[in-house]
Formats: sequence, structure tokens, C-alpha cells
Amino acid sequence: MCASYKLPNQIYPTGRKTDYFTARQIAKEKNAFLPSNVLHDDILLRSDKWVQLQRKHDFYPAWANEISAHPKKGGVFARRQDIVDAQTGWTIPFFEANSCAINEFVGVPRVGLIITPKELTREGGRIIVHPESIIVFTKRIEVFGVPGQVDEKNRMPVESRLGSLSSQTKKNLDPLPNADLRWMYCFEGEAVRPLKRYVQDFRRGIFEISWNAPDIASVGLVYPVSSD
Repeated sequence: MCASYKLPNQIYPTGRKTDYFTARQIAKEKNAFLPSNVLHDDILLRSDKWVQLQRKHDFYPAWANEISAHPKKGGVFARRQDIVDAQTGWTIPFFEANSCAINEFVGVPRVGLIITPKELTREGGRIIVHPESIIVFTKRIEVFGVPGQVDEKNRMPVESRLGSLSSQTKKNLDPLPNADLRWMYCFEGEAVRPLKRYVQDFRRGIFEISWNAPDIASVGLVYPVSSD
């Protein structure tokens, strides 16, 4: 019988700033995990813990555990085709993605994937992402820097309740509170990129997917505890 565990809601900064691949190696060596995107979101927007993390450790931007993947702007994922980042070459094998995703993602417009990796390997100069689990979400924001309404399940920005309404109707509605907004600085091509979170200009709901390889961010750890 496998031991069960849960992840606490505290991040332990390592004081190191590295690329994502190295960050995962550090976590593995410590028998720990990188913080989840949801935990970062709770700390940044639903608590004051981020203040001490910044003052004491200059912690953000920091890596989340998950990797974001999406088709190119206006496009869709194709069946039986690996998901390959148009710039970095990072790859998710299609059949691994298809077996891990609970919901259909092939041919779906404005779809996004949130991947919890089981392992990353280097093969022929590329990074191969082997998923442990995948969350599929829709109504993904495709325009750089445009805020979206937070999806409570994964804390990603999606098209808000105002998205399909006329301009006049939008003017007559109350705007979304800042706590419900998230910004995603995304890449317009097909992308497979680690998530990192920011504190910038007093806005804490900011995501960015890694633009360059290697990109650098802080490494924080969470340690599993037994749930028995």
C-alpha cells in the first residue's frame, strides 16, 4: 500500500535562483516539491505572506511546479501530434498527454493545459515533459497582457463574464474586483513552458511563462507530510 501524503501551505525559500530544470533537481534532492500554482496564488492574493517573502528573500518571481501548454494563437492541438514549443523545442509526447488529460483537448479552441510533471528528461538536446497529471481548461486568454477572470480550480486567467457582452452592456456592469483578475504574459506560438509568478507594480496576480531557455527564477520548496 502506498503511503499517502499532503503538501503544507508554507513555502521554504532556498535562496537560489536557477532555471526550471535545475529547480526541479534541487527539489528532488531535498525530497520536496516546487510550490503549486494554487499555493503561490493563495500567498500572493489571499494572504499577506508574500510581503515577508519579498522583504526577507526577494523571492518573486518564483517557479511554480506546473508547466503550461497551449496551441498557437487561434489554433488547436492536433490528434497524434506531440505538443512542441515553437521556440524552445520543449515537448510533451501526445500519447502521454492524451492518457493523463481527464477532458478532451484535441481540436478545442482556446484550450490550455496545466501539467504537473512526473519527470523531465533531456533527449537529443530537447527537454521532454512526462506528465503525471493534466488539467484542461478553456476560454484561455490569447492576447498578451490582457487580464482574465481567475478560474478557481487552477487559478489561471480565463475570459471573464464580460467577454462576450457588448461594449454598452459592459459599461453598465460593475467591473471585476482586482482579487478576481489575473494577468498572463503568454507566447503566441505553440508553447510548453514552466509557470512562474510575479509581484510587479503592486499587482500580484501576474503569471508569466518562461520566455527564454534557460530562464531564471527563485526556488522555493514545500515538504510533504504524512496524512496518516
